[in-house]
Amino acid sequence: GELIAIQCELARLGCERTRLACGLGRVKWPAVDRDWMGDVFATGDFKHRRELRATEKRLLGQHVNSWTVGLPAGCRLERGFVEHVDAHLRQDPAGLFDLAPTLESLEFNLASSGAELIAEPRMQQVKQLKLTLSGSAPDRAALAGWASMLPRLRSFAPDDDSGDREFEWSFLPPVVERLEAVSLVQPAPGLVQRLCETAPRLRHLSLAAASTAGIEAAGDRLDILELEQVHLDVARAPLLPALRVLRLQELRERRKSSDGHRTGIARAIGGNLPALRLLDLSHTSFGENLKQLCNSGGLGALTHLRLRNCLITDEKIVPLLSSPLIHRLQHLDLRDNPITDLSIAGLSAASNLRVLELQHTQLSPSGVEVLRANLLDAHPRGTVFNLPPPPLPFLR
Repeated sequence: GELIAIQCELARLGCERTRLACGLGRVKWPAVDRDWMGDVFATGDFKHRRELRATEKRLLGQHVNSWTVGLPAGCRLERGFVEHVDAHLRQDPAGLFDLAPTLESLEFNLASSGAELIAEPRMQQVKQLKLTLSGSAPDRAALAGWASMLPRLRSFAPDDDSGDREFEWSFLPPVVERLEAVSLVQPAPGLVQRLCETAPRLRHLSLAAASTAGIEAAGDRLDILELEQVHLDVARAPLLPALRVLRLQELRERRKSSDGHRTGIARAIGGNLPALRLLDLSHTSFGENLKQLCNSGGLGALTHLRLRNCLITDEKIVPLLSSPLIHRLQHLDLRDNPITDLSIAGLSAASNLRVLELQHTQLSPSGVEVLRANLLDAHPRGTVFNLPPPPLPFLR
């Protein structure tokens, strides 16, 4: 009962984790990453939300095994009940509905367990699907007809490794009209643009090994965009006025230019995304041209910045620490970067920072104590700082 109350309150505050790629797409996000994204859409007092998260984590840590007996590992609970299950290795996947009657999100392999689930009447309640096709692929026409008859389907991630990557069977008009989130790996040319043009409810798009051509057709509807190993033409970067979350990993710029590569991306991000609140550039080696991003003048709404493992040194972080952006940030993630005690003064001056992640950096034990004292002294309200060593949270 306590978990139900906690998770319902989190949902009321706008922490929409169900819609934020939980079980959708290629990347298996830890719970902390999903919460981090959900906070961008949340309202209410920061300290209250942190207390709710802490209680939720404690309850799940103590009881989740007994609450999910018989279910595969990695179940997700929403509003106190099992909402998502990965059924890839399940011998009787349809039996999951007996164990978890509230199930609304599924991952499964059509080649091994598709027939049983397609015939299961309770699939009508599913809102989110990640389908993997491998080996001998099922009949596409039959699959298209089945998908169009799922009245509550809102999030869809087809992943086909059998050689057919057209995905046309997945997106008949009855399906497209309902979709709010789509994840695609190596989509056929033109499919992204067609979806952006014809899916009236599309708000979340995740692309891997694809082109961004056609994204601008989503206009002011798209508010979450995740790109992995994509080709970004900075000369034609799309204007997405409503976008609030942007995750970029392993970007590829079309022009053969080393220095212009990251500079162009920074200019495109800063100039075309006026509503952006969360920017994740982890694992992109973006640090060399951080100045272009911080001084672009187009990130006035940004509050969450993630630069994990970007090879950022004390020298490379100076443009961020000396820019107006650092005073607007509420959440800064600099984990796995070679930052030392030389950056303590700049980090201590961040006036609105509420969450700081600095695990696996090169701060000394004495430097950690100085930074901890400076931050806690400057932030009297609820604040979390994960500082090494060890990476423990400090809440005040």
